[in-house]
Amino acid sequence: MLTSKLVKRLAVFALVPLLTITACLGSEVLPEGGNPIPTPREGELVDALPDSQAAATPEETFTRYMRDSIAATVAVQQTKINMRGRYQEPGQTLDDLSGLVSEIAVLEDRTEITSPKDTAANAKVDLDVRVMYADGDSQTFTCKYGVSMQMSANAKGDNVWYVINPDAFPLFVSCTRS
Repeated sequence: MLTSKLVKRLAVFALVPLLTITACLGSEVLPEGGNPIPTPREGELVDALPDSQAAATPEETFTRYMRDSIAATVAVQQTKINMRGRYQEPGQTLDDLSGLVSEIAVLEDRTEITSPKDTAANAKVDLDVRVMYADGDSQTFTCKYGVSMQMSANAKGDNVWYVINPDAFPLFVSCTRS
C-alpha cells in the first residue's frame, strides 16, 4: 500500500513537469490566456482526409482497423491525462491515474472473419488484451464484439472493404477482466 502510493506520487511528479514542458514547447500563450489555434506547417493540408485504409481483403481491412481503433482509444486517454496534468490539482491527478489507459497490447487474437455474401463480411472479434494504466498497473481483458464490413469501389475504381460505423476500440464497453 505504502509502496503503491509512493510509486503513484513519483509518477505524478515525473508526469506533471513532462506535460508542462511538452505543452509549452513551441506554442505561444495569448495575453488573455489559452493557446492559439495551431498554425498549419508549410505544405500541410488542413482538413484533408487521410488516405483510406480500406484494403482488398476483409482480413487486411480489419487488421488495419483494429490497430487504428486501439490507437484512437489510447489517444483519447492520453488527452485526458494531458488535460488533467495541465488543469487539475496534482493530488487529484495522482488519484485519477489508476483509471487512465496509457497502452493497450493485443496478447491473443482469436477473431474469425466470415463472408456470408460476396460484398459483406463480419468479424467476430475475440481478443485478449493487456491494458497498462498511467499509474503503472496493468490488467488483462477479454474483448468480444462484432465488426461489419462491406465491399465497394473506391475513388480509383478498385473494390475494397470498408468498415461499417468505425469507432475507437470499445475497451470499456465490450471487454471483461480476465
